[in-house]
Amino acid sequence: AQVLAQSTGGADTCTEVQALVTAASNALIKIEAYNNGDGTTPPALTVTDYQAAGVTGVNPDNLAAVNAKVLAQSAGGADTVGEVQTLVNAVNTAIAKVEAYNNGDGITPSALTAQDYVDAGVSGVTADNLAAVNAQVLAQAAGGADSVGEIQALVTAANNALAKIEAYNNGRSEE
Repeated sequence: AQVLAQSTGGADTCTEVQALVTAASNALIKIEAYNNGDGTTPPALTVTDYQAAGVTGVNPDNLAAVNAKVLAQSAGGADTVGEVQTLVNAVNTAIAKVEAYNNGDGITPSALTAQDYVDAGVSGVTADNLAAVNAQVLAQAAGGADSVGEIQALVTAANNALAKIEAYNNGRSEE
């Protein structure tokens, strides 16, 4: 990936190619170090870190979900391009599954599970609010649930609505 990204003449000497190999290796070392870290140290990875390793499909919107997936691996679970690319693909597949449900009719494809949201890097979905979250997703126009940020906002809206209903149920009127 590094060689292909070079302009003509950018990888036509052993020194240039070795520099590219070293940069890619260092990027993989950085990703694995994050995997072995605690989520704070070393600092979170960036889109550029993944690109430097030759990993595709990471963007600012799915970055936090990808980082969480990397961090959840056991030691050695993110030290090759193939391993990391598989993690990125899993996140992107999960996000696409949510959007496919959004574009469906509520029956096909089948309803999402709380785990589907976790796989997409979305938090706050439980068995108690799953139906409300799925209703929020299904109510969106096409493309309205195709990013982690959009999906997370829908979860927040569902949770806020449920909290308001519960407050009313308990005799408290909240605006």
